Amino acid sequence: MGVPVIRSPNPEVTQPITEPTSQFDYPHPLQGRRGTPIPVAFQITSPFDRRTVLLPHMLVMHVNPQNFNENHTKKIERIQTRGGFVEQHWGDELSEVSADGSTGAFVNLYTGLSSVLRQQTIAWDRYQDLHDLFHNNGSVHDPNGNIVLQGNVMLLYDKGTYLGYFRAFDVEETADSPFAFKVNWTFKVQEVILRIPGFVQNRGRQAPIFQTLNLRGSSLQTTEAAVEEKETPDETQQRQTEERAQQEALFEQARLDRLREEITQERLAEEAAAAEAAAAATQQRKAKGR
Repeated sequence: MGVPVIRSPNPEVTQPITEPTSQFDYPHPLQGRRGTPIPVAFQITSPFDRRTVLLPHMLVMHVNPQNFNENHTKKIERIQTRGGFVEQHWGDELSEVSADGSTGAFVNLYTGLSSVLRQQTIAWDRYQDLHDLFHNNGSVHDPNGNIVLQGNVMLLYDKGTYLGYFRAFDVEETADSPFAFKVNWTFKVQEVILRIPGFVQNRGRQAPIFQTLNLRGSSLQTTEAAVEEKETPDETQQRQTEERAQQEALFEQARLDRLREEITQERLAEEAAAAEAAAAATQQRKAKGR
């Protein structure tokens, strides 16, 4: 059974994705130099490849945040000694993005604005989507609720595209706005994929990037995109087939490892039960001999 095709809210997207792919289904409007505004949107990336998105469409916020803040701090450790203070500079902390705003109004189709029937409104569904995104945070769980794989959350907004995870999510219901929630959340940035203006290509590097590329010309393209443009259709199809096969092999290996672990646990449990039965039988024989 394939992934259901859901139309993307981005008008520039004509073909929603039906399988995990490294081709983002939500291109930033500034990539085409159109200058159209973009709402805050989220996506989930694969645990095996941060450039492979999993959802068939972007999760777009129902209402854009009222305030959007970026926090950049230096990591400095100060140690007090008998002779004075010693400072150790460790570079930059992970950047932090925080936003606060409100949900959409809880408007029921039959009753209008409602706080009693708010669970039956579109605004409630969009709020629940955002809350579920924070709750799972890109993780893949087994049937028992344990995290077996950890993916990443992709964040898109006016200044670029980022990978990271949610750190906090707060919801406030007040008498001033009985038909909407006040929401604020905090997002830790682990990697910068796209920065406007300029691109930051940070694949496979942990060192900080000190300078973005200057924008020249009428188009914005990464080095990777430029390489892909030089590929023939057959080469592109072959590369995508190889990437898909590699990802399927990784998923199969993870499933086999999990199955092997379950078999080992069952075997250990059987051996423990047999040992307990043998010990009980030995004690019974000793009791009869007495």
